[in-house]
Amino acid sequence: DTKEFITELKNQKVKFTDTAGFWQPDTLLTKKALEKTAVAIHSSDLVLFIVDARKGLTAEDFEVIKLVRKSGKKVILAANKSEGRMEVTANDLYKLGFGEPNYISSAHGLGVGELCDKIAAIRAELFLENDTKWNVENESEEVIEAERSLKLSVIGRPNVGKSTLFNALLGFERV
Repeated sequence: DTKEFITELKNQKVKFTDTAGFWQPDTLLTKKALEKTAVAIHSSDLVLFIVDARKGLTAEDFEVIKLVRKSGKKVILAANKSEGRMEVTANDLYKLGFGEPNYISSAHGLGVGELCDKIAAIRAELFLENDTKWNVENESEEVIEAERSLKLSVIGRPNVGKSTLFNALLGFERV
C-alpha cells in the first residue's frame, strides 16, 4: 500500500508518497508492490531512495534502482540507520550514480534536517524551471495545494526505514 500526505517542509508544500516495500522474489505481492512503486515514481517530481546502511545493498535494492533509473527523475539517495555500524560503504553508494549520499537516522533525527534542506532546494529549483506548471487559475484550494506541491516518493525495500523517515519528515506519526 502507498500512503500520501501533503505537508509543509521548510515553508514549501510537499506531497509525500510512502511506497510499498518488496518481499519475496517472484510472488504476486512483490509484482503488485513493484507496479505501485513504478506508478509512484512516474507521478513524482523527486524520488527519495532509501537504503539500509546496516545491511548494505541487496538484490531488492537493485530491482528498485532499475525502476528509478528508467524514470529519469531527480533522485536523492539516503542511507538510513547510519547512526552506528554500517555495512554499506560510501564507494558502494557513489557507484549507484545518484550523487552524494545523505547519511541519516530517521529514528534518531540525525541528518534529517539536512535532508529537508536538500528536498526544499530541489523543490525551489523545480518551481523555477517549471514556472508555468504551477500556474493554477480558477481551481479549488485542494487542487491548487496539490498542484503547487512537490510530489516526492519515498522508495526502498522493506525495513529500510521508509515509514519512520516519512513520519520524521512530517513531524508526526502518519504511518
